[in-house]
Amino acid sequence: MERENTSIRLKKIMSDRNLRQVDILELCKPYCAKYNIKLGRNDLSQYVSGKVEPGQKKLTILGMALNVNEAWLMGFDVPMERDNYTDQNLMNRDAIIEDIDRILQKDGYVLLYETTDDDYFIIKKSYGQTVAGFYDYELIPRYDALRKKGKVTADLLIASETSFFRYLESIGYYIGRDNLEHKPYIQYNNGAIVINDNILNSIRTRIDTYSKTTIDSIILKLHEENIREKRVKKEQFAQSLLSAAHERTDIEVTDEMRQHDDDIMNDDSEWE
Repeated sequence: MERENTSIRLKKIMSDRNLRQVDILELCKPYCAKYNIKLGRNDLSQYVSGKVEPGQKKLTILGMALNVNEAWLMGFDVPMERDNYTDQNLMNRDAIIEDIDRILQKDGYVLLYETTDDDYFIIKKSYGQTVAGFYDYELIPRYDALRKKGKVTADLLIASETSFFRYLESIGYYIGRDNLEHKPYIQYNNGAIVINDNILNSIRTRIDTYSKTTIDSIILKLHEENIREKRVKKEQFAQSLLSAAHERTDIEVTDEMRQHDDDIMNDDSEWE
């Protein structure tokens, strides 16, 4: 079932409690001051309109100020009442994981975790191939960032990992993460070798850096070629004007004519 969002939940509270946006801001002020978090009129207006979803810090302020469960305020199907005896962060985390699982299943993926280590998740395709592995402290911020932009999909959740793994596979390497300690391994022609996440991230960084440098150098080369082509055109045109001036003896070349030629030479739009 599709969940609601913060906009719908805020409007419900405002309707049920006869609150205006300015009233909500007043309720938030002491919590903003206590935790040094800014929450202005523009922020709240965008949350109510649904243009933007609040980040975790501002969501916490709203939850405390309105005395509601933060997971409920995010739109999840959980009790509205705030339980001060339950860890709100844990409730939010569980609600987010459930929503991620729903989103992945809808697009043919499966979210799995070890029963003894449920802070690490493996995402598999429906036929069993592992496509990504995340700790909850990696997966949840990614979900939160996408939610703030208003678009959470399976492909966007795993996009970075998937594109990186697909690139490595295209040049003959396969990344797996199915061993008990969750350490990634690279499978290649003559076997496989276990590496750690730091090395894997180093490989990714080097590939990204090399790719960017290569593309930047191509852009610079094309830019230089474009400048060189314009310069050649200007020189050719100048030579043609000079030749015409030498060939024609039936007219007198005036200052206005010379200025006109110079204007054409200095107008880059003439050479594009």
